[in-house]
Amino acid sequence: MSTIGFVVKMCKICGKESEHKVIRSTNCFGSSDLDTRPPEMKRSTMHLWLMKCPYCNYVAEDIEHVSFKKDSDGNIVENHLENVQRINKLIHSKQYLQCDSIKFCNKLAKDFYRQYLIGKSNENTRQCMFALLHCSWACDDVKDQDNANQIRLLLVEYIVKLLETEDVENMKESLVIVLLDAYRRTGCFDEMKVYAERVKDELTDDLIKQLFSYELLLAEKKDVDCHTVSDAYNTLGVFM
Repeated sequence: MSTIGFVVKMCKICGKESEHKVIRSTNCFGSSDLDTRPPEMKRSTMHLWLMKCPYCNYVAEDIEHVSFKKDSDGNIVENHLENVQRINKLIHSKQYLQCDSIKFCNKLAKDFYRQYLIGKSNENTRQCMFALLHCSWACDDVKDQDNANQIRLLLVEYIVKLLETEDVENMKESLVIVLLDAYRRTGCFDEMKVYAERVKDELTDDLIKQLFSYELLLAEKKDVDCHTVSDAYNTLGVFM
């Protein structure tokens, strides 16, 4: 089960305090989705993965902190005041408040998209990628298929960029599966096959290789549904 607590946080942008629910503990039973979405009980805690300031609408994993814009070498390129002023301007913008005019069907998808916009402002590819991935899951939960597809197409761009420009060796092969899954879930089967052909010889992990094969099998069937690692095991006999 998951246990929930309450904390008071001071927003780094507007300086006002507010109370927020936080996850004290949770667990996972079962198989994750191919795009790494965890099983229950953690699966149902997603609404607690972000905090939102009720006064200024700043969204972050922890509103007492802000991420800084950095250059390609990882050096911070602006001081704290400049950073706060830039983010404050963004979170009061029409773009942020209206989520680039995307008509999301639930508040959680909106908030993850806003986290993406903050990451984009910070030129933080990794934050953008994870925010979009989580946004797509929030869309899935309310069967908002059109927006889920739109977000996954954007997600593809950031995964490719992340794989090409940052040191992600610890999760590189997992990201390849997430990328293939995003291509497949949006029906971009040709693009998926082209990318798969390019990277197939680079994979070293046996489980990843089998998930890779399973994604291609699903694509051959034009299957755009959500599938789990367990589905792959049941079909191919993946070693778990």
